[in-house]
Amino acid sequence: MSSARSTIPRTRYGANTGPKGVISDAQDYRDSQRQHRASLRTQASQAQRGANLQDKPIAEKLEESDGEDDVDDDLDDDFMQRWRRGRLQELQNGRRDSQMHNRGRDRRVWGKLVAVDGEGYLEAIEKSPVDTVVVVYIYDSYSDVSNAIEECIRAVARRHLNTRFVKLSYEDAEMEPAGVPAVIAYRGGDKFAGLVPVFDELPDDADLSDRTLEAVMQRHQIL
Repeated sequence: MSSARSTIPRTRYGANTGPKGVISDAQDYRDSQRQHRASLRTQASQAQRGANLQDKPIAEKLEESDGEDDVDDDLDDDFMQRWRRGRLQELQNGRRDSQMHNRGRDRRVWGKLVAVDGEGYLEAIEKSPVDTVVVVYIYDSYSDVSNAIEECIRAVARRHLNTRFVKLSYEDAEMEPAGVPAVIAYRGGDKFAGLVPVFDELPDDADLSDRTLEAVMQRHQIL
């Protein structure tokens, strides 16, 4: 007659199972041990009925089996502690990996200057991820200065892929022409910096270039 074997639970739980999965695994393992011992006692009872006089008393065999079970219990307890620690570590690592994956998935890549109207402006500052800086360039399409600064901003946008750049007509922004071109920066829907007008913030001895404008925006902690 084949003997029953105590088995380690083979079910593997995903990282979203949580501590309940570890408890369930441990319970399955304990149930398997109890079934194993019950099977031993059933075999002993059956052997008792068919034993001859030369056999060692079944009660003695069962007592020896119980003694072996006590040793097995100590080994199992040590194994279960190490196994439970390993499973908890797996769950924690899986949860961290999942969080990192979600953060990476939520981070958008922009890299360009996009024209918006009033509605698009509101969508950009209110619907962008809370940790994303939104740079709004206010321009006058009939101004040579606005056009020159716009080219610089496009170059800056290509280098700062995690910053969202949009441009809005000064008429849609309801700004006075004297304050244009302008740069306004938002984070989490709140304005935190403004270059109004932009050329007032440029160093007197610096040429207009994307690097100069980038340095000014960095000084104001926009980039």
